[in-house]
Amino acid sequence: MCGLVAVFGPQPLEAGTLGAMRDRLWHRGPDDAGLWLGRAGEHHVGLGFRRLAIQDLSPHGAQPMAAAEERVRIVFNGEIYNFVELRNELKALGHSFRSTGDTEVLLAAYLEWGAGCLSRFNGQFAFVLWDERSGTALIARDRFGEKPLYFTRLSGGGIAFASEMKALFAHPDIRPEVNWEHIGKYTQGIADYGSEATCFAGIEQFLAAHAMLLRPDGSVLSYERYWTPQTRERQKGRKTEDLVGEFRERLARSVAMRLRADVTVGACLSGGLDSSSLVALMAREETGHRTQLLHTISARFSQDPTIDEGHYVDEVLSKTCIAGKAAELSPGDLVAQSRALHWHQEAPMMSASAYLEWAVHRAARADGLTVMIDGQGSDELLAGYSYYFAIRQNDWMNTGQWAPLAWNTWLMSSRLKREAAKYEDAARRFSPQAGKPISFYLRTALANQWRQMRGQPLLEQPLQAPKPGVPAPGGGNYLGYYVANGLLYATMPNQLVVSDRNGMASSVETRFPFLDHDFVDWCLGLPEEVLIRGGWLKWILRKALSTDLPPSVAWRVDKVGFQAPQDAWLRGELKDWAYHLLFEGPCTQLEQYDRAALDAIWARHQAGEDLSWSLWIWISLSEWLAMTQEGVWSAGLAGRQPSVGSVANMVQAAG
Repeated sequence: MCGLVAVFGPQPLEAGTLGAMRDRLWHRGPDDAGLWLGRAGEHHVGLGFRRLAIQDLSPHGAQPMAAAEERVRIVFNGEIYNFVELRNELKALGHSFRSTGDTEVLLAAYLEWGAGCLSRFNGQFAFVLWDERSGTALIARDRFGEKPLYFTRLSGGGIAFASEMKALFAHPDIRPEVNWEHIGKYTQGIADYGSEATCFAGIEQFLAAHAMLLRPDGSVLSYERYWTPQTRERQKGRKTEDLVGEFRERLARSVAMRLRADVTVGACLSGGLDSSSLVALMAREETGHRTQLLHTISARFSQDPTIDEGHYVDEVLSKTCIAGKAAELSPGDLVAQSRALHWHQEAPMMSASAYLEWAVHRAARADGLTVMIDGQGSDELLAGYSYYFAIRQNDWMNTGQWAPLAWNTWLMSSRLKREAAKYEDAARRFSPQAGKPISFYLRTALANQWRQMRGQPLLEQPLQAPKPGVPAPGGGNYLGYYVANGLLYATMPNQLVVSDRNGMASSVETRFPFLDHDFVDWCLGLPEEVLIRGGWLKWILRKALSTDLPPSVAWRVDKVGFQAPQDAWLRGELKDWAYHLLFEGPCTQLEQYDRAALDAIWARHQAGEDLSWSLWIWISLSEWLAMTQEGVWSAGLAGRQPSVGSVANMVQAAG
């Protein structure tokens, strides 16, 4: 929901400058726009906002919003899902409300509890709150970084914040200069969306689960993490059926909370276990919102049966009695939309799968949907990726549990082999093998005994860099370490950045029930035995939703990523376009560019080997570099910004 900008510092701030920054975010908020300019002694404060109306569609929900006799103001992007409960609590404490939305509740919570309000919010958010009374600003971002926020220092002193980097570049003092160290990591296949660094030098990402206290001159009083996942003893000893029942109850509660909106809600449906489970829960009367779910949107590839998930989608729609629509996808459209896609992502992309999500949300908006429920976070939270099985195998080896290791390995392997036999080229769809054979772990165990006697580090150990919220691997159990690291620092941050941009490019807000922080805290205490069990990944989710889903979906064997058939496209309709970017585009000017190596990769791919991932890194980077060299980030992308910026709801204050 929405986009924000904020500027603090000694230099005078023109309404036109702040308005230009704000209107770079018009796609995040096409429904309304607001500005506020104020002073704090000799320093200047500016807040700008573009609104996507989701809660309280009336003017009472407009921002910047003020409270405490106009002395506290906020610009807020996101949703506080538990705002109903908080409003009732705050009313009992004497607060009154003009609006029915969550922004005013956030303000009242700050007035009541100060920065301590952050621990009470269940939601996705990034906000800048200026408190004239204390002469400080509170800036905060949600626990997982579902909503984006960036900042940079101004050359004349001060600091500027924005929901997307492109808004910062509308300020005359901020230049888009390439961060070549970050780009160098990208060329090595490293996507680092969870750190402060970005593709632009001097532009920092505001870290997830962090809060900053700021003076009006732009100096930082504090910048600290306010939340880490709860660390508790694993819920060993509880009956499995009790854990399954509570899991379902907690997930249903999270889904119901994320259906709170004054607009229509839809769902992304890939046919996989995660999105199908959420649609099944949305379709149940217990959420209280079944009639609000308009329909689902799916990506289908009927001409490519190895990749297509349409038959699973149809089974879920039939089981839940929910209507579904398909997004229109084509390689020609990808080429036509490539510049716009990179403009919104603001960074090169690792694969063409971002285009699928882009097209799904574009179709959602065209069908009148403003909010979409999506299944991001399940694989990270519940150990759903295939490589987690190998980690669990390693844990069984380390703790001497050879019978579970052998039994689970045989079950997983035999199921995958049977499933792979159904497809002409199963490797295009999923990995026909998960984990490693028993013989590997027998050899590793013997080698570790020898290494232990010599005082050498054991094989198959995880890196143990200290990170907040990630438990140290101990006692030979590494699964918890890898789950928490993926959730907080690795795959999850990467996915959330891409998802937010793809949704907001079409003015669609995405919501992720698996990332409810209360649900996450509880799940991180689950015993490993209910995550990987009987050769199944995400066993507890399968079991909890087994009666709500078709058996073919609840107990799917293959793990298929949300991916485009980029391998086939690069041999067909995308071949000429990709060749130009790879071998004639600006990526050829980089020190890391190896023409001979890419020639060989290209030839092998065209001969039938799938090396599309290696090629796509350079294709996307070349497109992004071309836009950078052409000055797009400063000038703006044609057709992706309003011709005349609105300055509605503008208030100027002197102080």
